[in-house]
Amino acid sequence: MKALGVAENFQNFKVAIKGSRIVGVRPDAKTGSVVEVKAGRYTYNSRQVQGLNALAEQDNEPEILVVRPGAKISAPVLNAIRLLNRRPDVGRSAVYRSLGNGRFTNEEGTEFFRVNPETHQLEPVALDPADPLADDPDLTSQTLDPPQAADPPETPKPPELPELEIP
Repeated sequence: MKALGVAENFQNFKVAIKGSRIVGVRPDAKTGSVVEVKAGRYTYNSRQVQGLNALAEQDNEPEILVVRPGAKISAPVLNAIRLLNRRPDVGRSAVYRSLGNGRFTNEEGTEFFRVNPETHQLEPVALDPADPLADDPDLTSQTLDPPQAADPPETPKPPELPELEIP
């Protein structure tokens, strides 16, 4: 939360998910946006995540999901956030990947952000090409499918033998 520049939330909220099911949620921060930071390797559409999405929708606030580098995010979670963006009364919802040192990248890994210490808002920044993070695909790519096994090494061809003349 410190890297995002927002205070931790200690308030619980009751929201309805999937029709009439009521769940209690406590987002990591709620400062005009519903902010959730996930440190796991995989974020799926759990009741908690559904509840956070419902809270953002109910309160007409954007949902901000921050995940660690290399984390996988299920398609239903990404779709729910994208659906929030279709509502004109809700601000821009997004997924950000934390790169450390107060730097973040967007879901696609094409833009980089930092937290403005005065406004506590994420602002676009250019990543210096000399920065080792600039070329690290594990930090800047979003993959919904499990990693594929590497191709096996090619089997070396036997050396060609010269033709022998038979008398």
